[in-house]
Amino acid sequence: MAPKKSSKPNAYIVFAQDLMNRQGGRKYNSLKEACDVAGPIWARMSREEKEPYEVRANIMRGDTHRRKLTTEGVDVEAFTSQEQEKINAEESAREQMRATIQIAQKDKVLDREVFLLVHFNMFCYQASTDRYWPAEVAVLAFNLRDGVLSEHIFHSIIKPGPLPIGYKSDAKLHSDQTHLLEVPFDRESNAHVLYESLKEFMQRHKKAGAKGLPALYADIKHVKMIQNILDRWSLEYDYETDLFKVINLQAMFHVLRNTVAGEEVWHTPAFSERELEKDVFSYSPEIACPFHACTPRTLYCSQSIVIRYAFIICDNCCSDLHIDLVSGQHVPLESLASKATSAASSMSGFTVQSSKRKNPNQYSEISDFNSSSNAWEVASCTSNYSISTVVSQSEDDFPELGGFKKKDSSSKIPPSSWVKNTQTLTGAGSGLNERLKNLSLVSENSGPSPGLSSSDFPAMSVGRGRRPKPKSQ
Repeated sequence: MAPKKSSKPNAYIVFAQDLMNRQGGRKYNSLKEACDVAGPIWARMSREEKEPYEVRANIMRGDTHRRKLTTEGVDVEAFTSQEQEKINAEESAREQMRATIQIAQKDKVLDREVFLLVHFNMFCYQASTDRYWPAEVAVLAFNLRDGVLSEHIFHSIIKPGPLPIGYKSDAKLHSDQTHLLEVPFDRESNAHVLYESLKEFMQRHKKAGAKGLPALYADIKHVKMIQNILDRWSLEYDYETDLFKVINLQAMFHVLRNTVAGEEVWHTPAFSERELEKDVFSYSPEIACPFHACTPRTLYCSQSIVIRYAFIICDNCCSDLHIDLVSGQHVPLESLASKATSAASSMSGFTVQSSKRKNPNQYSEISDFNSSSNAWEVASCTSNYSISTVVSQSEDDFPELGGFKKKDSSSKIPPSSWVKNTQTLTGAGSGLNERLKNLSLVSENSGPSPGLSSSDFPAMSVGRGRRPKPKSQ
């Protein structure tokens, strides 16, 4: 009698089961169908990539005594090898970035070198599966000569599909505190269409003869998240794992600043980190996407963030290349006029050019995958009042951005204006109005009572809160 086949799976079967059970991806009718798709992917995977599945298969077969494992059941040697491989890959990407900038400088085309800046907003992160659910994406292709052009901006609000069970509350809390995008409660997803459009956008900005897609530059705090999201998309839709390279933006900015200066003016990347953290163009008007332009959270808009990255880089690097700053392209609209007024003595001989754009709302033409659902129809609303200059009174209002935010007491919006603005979000935007009211963003009775002055509060008119001395009899 022939022996029974073992029911304990090998590493390949474990990988196929993971592929079949993946949330938000393709649905398979059987394990055999999943194995047919998993075969080509498994053949291209490296030993280090296969290692976690081999460890899990050993555990299921009871062979755990063979190797040392972490508390999560991962082989110690494989984990160490993977971490070292990541470090080597990051260093290799940075070296390639330095070489690209130095070659462009040597060929005297650094002012035309294109850099792709990227930012993602997210809904939530599930640690057990090491997966992020994205909410919004923006990519800007710019160079120092032309600055920011609307036709070189890719932006989309993301429908990631169903969130994992138990994470909707965390996602809503994060959204309320940051980007205000509506948490998805259905299975609809535009990730595949968005992924293909993003690749097409990046292909248009690839150098002639270059292999693969151009590198993306992201804030060091978001590199891991963005690389994770793009790798998952590429594995799911192209069965590839190394299509995208996400590089530390601060490192690129540091190298670029020293290269254009011709000397080491910034000794460490800490200087570039500090410049980006200051975010001096935080409240620039007319750079947010249509959705965020209708909310007081323009600071968190992905499109606004990548444009501000470019403005900061241009503001620090263009002068060394003798590039005149153009308002609306290298710096925000009208910022040059304000600089000339406040620092006329230091601006002697500086040439100010007007923007080449005819449309004042120059960043409104973006690639967006909107649907007929209420959450994404809000993005088309318009307003009679500018709310992009609302300034936070505390850094705690922006828990993830960090840095020091400017306080501008001269830019105040009457409460009635904000109420009128929220009323323009009719129909599809009614849900957003309720969320804004629940967040206490609108207050009809805010501000000091009329008719009161400092004389009504004697303790406040004297230094350190001391009461005034009584008059002598």
